[in-house]
Amino acid sequence: MIDLSTPIRRIPYLVGLAAAFCALGLAPAPADAQIKHESTLGIRATPVGLNVISDTGYRIGLFDSENPLLKNTYIDSGLTTGISPAYLWAGPYLEILPAAVLKLRVSAQYVNYFGILGYLYKPEADQDWGLDKLAEGATNNSGVSGTGWMFEGRVTPQIKIGNVVALAETRFTKLTMDIDANYYEPYFDLLFAPDEFFWITRPTVGYVLGSNPSNSYLLLALRWERAVATTTEVVRDTAGLVYVWKIPSDWISWGEPVLSGFGGVFIGHPNRNPDGVSPYFGTQITVKFAGGQ
Repeated sequence: MIDLSTPIRRIPYLVGLAAAFCALGLAPAPADAQIKHESTLGIRATPVGLNVISDTGYRIGLFDSENPLLKNTYIDSGLTTGISPAYLWAGPYLEILPAAVLKLRVSAQYVNYFGILGYLYKPEADQDWGLDKLAEGATNNSGVSGTGWMFEGRVTPQIKIGNVVALAETRFTKLTMDIDANYYEPYFDLLFAPDEFFWITRPTVGYVLGSNPSNSYLLLALRWERAVATTTEVVRDTAGLVYVWKIPSDWISWGEPVLSGFGGVFIGHPNRNPDGVSPYFGTQITVKFAGGQ
């Protein structure tokens, strides 16, 4: 079903969504201090792709409190990586949950695109990065290599009342590359300038099913996403249904696996169907390991 010869691409908003649900109390609380590793294998259909993202760090609980706003809060720091046949990212991150209703994260990553499988893709015209052109670039192996730095800040207000969950992750990203022209970036599926600032916001509202979340739960949610590249002035909207399913612990006793995904449509995608909608689907599985100190 998935052509593994195509460049791997991650699905970052699903990772943040699953992590936010854990922070809201849908997963067991971490120890007060622990080494943590989390890896996610993600697959998407439009454009087709696959990738692995990992966080490895040290997490410390902030408060020993049963207050709903302070329980399970933490500070977490370490190394985050993203890897595919087309690129490698790596750098430090710092994540803080100072209160149950707010999660903050910053990271700085060195990025290296290898110039294979058609990426990075440099269109002849800024409007020329549709799926056919991307496939043609991969076939001709016309990608260009590039290196740079990506600095990102995330702010995620979130709340859980009964079985209703709501959050609105927003990411602000500065990506500077040693490329001499605008280029298509496969991870974000956007056209960027060599020195680009962009932001992505993802309001999400859902409902949790399951009487014992520490063993298993299913969350179904509606999500709208807007991505804006400020220099190239590219805007992309996506809407659809998110699911997050914690696989029962009595099925798999290691790694606390969570299967999540998103099915929906691009609305007026700037280079898919600018005047209508086009389909989107992605899914991923996340596993986490932790050791107390």
